Amino acid sequence: MLKFYSALLKLPFIIILNLAISHAQTWLQPHSQLNLANHPSQTTLGQIIATNGGNQMGNQGIPNPGVINTLRDFYHMEIDYNYSYFPSEGTLNANTCDCSNVWCNNGNCNNFINNPGGQSSFTSKKDFYCSWNGPNFQFGEVYSTMEALFIKSTSIGGCANADITRGFPDKWYSLAEWGGIGNIRQNYINYLLPWLETYCPNDPNKPCLIDVLEVGNEPWGDPYPGRDGYHQLMSAAVAAFTQHFGSANPSNWRMKLSTAAFEAHDDNPNNFGATEQYVGDMLPDSLLPYYDYVTIHPYAFPLNGSSFSVDQRPEAEGGAFLTFKNLIEWRNQKMPHAEVNITEFGWNAGLPNDGCGPFGESTQSAYIMRSFLLAQRYGVHRAFVYSIDDSHEFPLYCTIGLYQDLHNNNPRKIMESILKLKSSDLSDKVFLKALHEDADEANNGLNGKYVYILGDASGQPTHLVAWRPDALNYEDSNYPSVSNAFETIQLPDTTIWAKSNDQYWYLGWDNSNDNTIGQNAQTNVNLNQDSSSTIDIKLSAVPVVIPLYTNSCQYDAQGNLINCNGLITVNEDISASEVRLSVYPNPASQELNVEWFGAGKLTFRNALGQLIFRKDYQETSIRTALDISGLSPGIYHLNLSTDFGQVSRKVIIEK
Repeated sequence: MLKFYSALLKLPFIIILNLAISHAQTWLQPHSQLNLANHPSQTTLGQIIATNGGNQMGNQGIPNPGVINTLRDFYHMEIDYNYSYFPSEGTLNANTCDCSNVWCNNGNCNNFINNPGGQSSFTSKKDFYCSWNGPNFQFGEVYSTMEALFIKSTSIGGCANADITRGFPDKWYSLAEWGGIGNIRQNYINYLLPWLETYCPNDPNKPCLIDVLEVGNEPWGDPYPGRDGYHQLMSAAVAAFTQHFGSANPSNWRMKLSTAAFEAHDDNPNNFGATEQYVGDMLPDSLLPYYDYVTIHPYAFPLNGSSFSVDQRPEAEGGAFLTFKNLIEWRNQKMPHAEVNITEFGWNAGLPNDGCGPFGESTQSAYIMRSFLLAQRYGVHRAFVYSIDDSHEFPLYCTIGLYQDLHNNNPRKIMESILKLKSSDLSDKVFLKALHEDADEANNGLNGKYVYILGDASGQPTHLVAWRPDALNYEDSNYPSVSNAFETIQLPDTTIWAKSNDQYWYLGWDNSNDNTIGQNAQTNVNLNQDSSSTIDIKLSAVPVVIPLYTNSCQYDAQGNLINCNGLITVNEDISASEVRLSVYPNPASQELNVEWFGAGKLTFRNALGQLIFRKDYQETSIRTALDISGLSPGIYHLNLSTDFGQVSRKVIIEK
């Protein structure tokens, strides 16, 4: 295997890539000084939203399946070893049972190791992964990040009788437990080969339950496994994938590889209390072509080290959240083929007096929604909120979940905000251009302004999103108040404008505050006049969404506005804008009210495109109620076709 892998590293496409890499370490600048490109992204706002989860979700299902597309699971290797063995002590057997009978070959600590052809210990985790790929969860992508936290302390070679829990930063096996520097690579290969056969057979007729393997979560301890040990683990993963999938070309692998989480803004060997975090030390150039993703955990700690608390607003120059920009700069120079993932971030939802604050749910929701917009603007592939429910890691992450109680369907305001976004047409839009980005560091964001243009994949603008990068800290019962003064926003061309104030809405947790956005000087938005290319907005810490109309204007791949010839082209979007379709409540559980003017045909389909309801209406004013009490939770699509055009709405059904 060593000779095979040595030859593998000499492939021409690797040599050519390395010759093209620049080594200027511009990524070590402060993130506020990085001049990253301001051009369209490829990931829609809905796609970027992801979450961390795991065994605590169970295997029976979650509320609102399919709303969040991507799951990241913490894969604890010690479960496979039944808390009884180290990787240095032997090999495991694959679980080749299908998902209908995953327990068909279950083993125990006495018979699953060093027993070729014997029983498997991969059963309990495979049971979860089968469920997470099923209809009660509807995750379209599943990431698996490896670590080991609950390690046996005695009885090497036998069943577990004494376990210890390791904490930060020692979150994997030690170099000795891997078998030492001379054996760590082969022992990880020995583990990964049956693991791959269990979760992603090299057979297109069998399901691949995991889309991306992260080689380590936060392998920052030393020697857990340490820098040289981690290099060997990265090498082992490439060798195991090559052997299992029968190809040295990663494009032929059914599962993709990701690095663990590292930082690029600081090469200090002892940053944030751990020694092995700098991406430049931990990722060897020769292995980068085999990895499709590089990741970071940019929790919003203060960069000056004044506290170990996630208490900075996402836009803050002195906060760590935007250090993902440094990793993007590093990627651009060293690993240009790869995507950047934010695999953990978040803020607590507690209040100051409960010890898990200091913000409350309103601030948590505003910060996370703004973070999704920032991540999309800079081209991040996925941004994983930590976590789907509270982790109870006091005090840093004790109220950090999307749900306060997942199994009793007790969503926080951030989850309600996500539901609202995913039911809107903004969910399918990509970032096109930043018009303003002023963090206002001197006043903690109070006088700052962020204005982004989002639109279709073709580059046509469809929405303006704007907010004040306020530190917020409002009492949790209050919706953030707007500014006292208007901010004037100049749209990028005279043929791009906003109108129809009844379509404005907040990227927030409910609909009740959307009716406060009006077209007069006493509220939030003043268009000056229909078809005006300027908008006056009283901004708040919660982003406001304003639909845009345009002619043939488009942003090209470099972020230049083109084809603005001043001639209005009647297309489906503009025609559909004349159709006033109201759908409420959304999300809904029992009944869905639909209202519009003019004759038309209404159709209602599920996420698979199967027709649930269709009716032609001839009246001039229609209000109808659809009984949805018998439908399963998930995303549905409502379409109205009239003489003026077609308009669609996403509908979320939750129980």
